[in-house]
Amino acid sequence: MKKRKVWRVLLSVLLGLTVLFIWSNSLRGREASSEQSGWVLQFLQGILDGLGIPLTLTVHFVRKAAHFTEYFLLGVQAALYGCVVTGVNRRRVWDMCCAIGGVAFLDETIQIFSQRGPAIADVWLDMAGGAVGLILCFALYFLIVSCRRKKRRG
Repeated sequence: MKKRKVWRVLLSVLLGLTVLFIWSNSLRGREASSEQSGWVLQFLQGILDGLGIPLTLTVHFVRKAAHFTEYFLLGVQAALYGCVVTGVNRRRVWDMCCAIGGVAFLDETIQIFSQRGPAIADVWLDMAGGAVGLILCFALYFLIVSCRRKKRRG
């Protein structure tokens, strides 16, 4: 029981920090956001060039990939919370999906106040990232549980 409480605290803090990170990025003004995207673009392009991969990235791609990746990680963390702390059932999965959607909606709303244009397409992209994170994490969880059951049966 004590182990579950430690996991609950750790995963709750991680989820909270992830949401704060996502929202803090939306608080950045246009110039700061563009500068950050440009830095990430150069970094990733350098890696691709260094590996000899003939692919040219764009700022648009980097920004959209960042949206997807942030919410993918949020989805994985939410699924871990479900698997380790609360258990998994349809209601909890639905609650996780709604929570991720709410974070995405508020994320785009925050951008109104930072003089950036909110986009409904970004909300959908965010939710897709969260859903993929949830699905992959739950699939792995159920695969592990299934393998353990087969092993016990012998």
